[in-house]
Amino acid sequence: MNILNIYILNFSSFYDRLNEVGKLVFYVVLLLFLILIVLIVMAVLQNNTKQIIENKQLKLIKEDEKKLEEIKKSTNVDISIDESNEKTKDLKKIVDEIKKVTYDVNEDVTDIYEDEQEKTAVISYEELLKGTTPNSNVTIPKEESYKVPDYDINETFLKSLKEFRKNL
Repeated sequence: MNILNIYILNFSSFYDRLNEVGKLVFYVVLLLFLILIVLIVMAVLQNNTKQIIENKQLKLIKEDEKKLEEIKKSTNVDISIDESNEKTKDLKKIVDEIKKVTYDVNEDVTDIYEDEQEKTAVISYEELLKGTTPNSNVTIPKEESYKVPDYDINETFLKSLKEFRKNL
């Protein structure tokens, strides 16, 4: 207890000996120190929240993977339909059509797109290739060349500057 009183008395005598500018500097340093402590606490808390969020995301991903596996297992179930019953007679056809649509994804999307474009195109791919052969009637226009005039931009700028100076 004596040591604490000695430190407090030394600090109060130190503070009393400071002039106005020294006291202002002391307050500014104290304020900056408090701001530093608050920033450190915020950084530690933010780091902890990032770890908590990452852990929750990993748990959600694992749960989603488990649910996906359960769904995959449940889609492999074969459905038996009684075809003799009139109410379920057409049901087998509907189920077969749904299976075709949902499980027949083997065909590449680009192939489907290319086939559609080939059917709806104004000119087919074969006609386009036939048009590029040397014996075809299609003429390809030649590229025109353009000549840029040879003059220096700096020269024209300098001439206009000289004329402006003369006019002053």
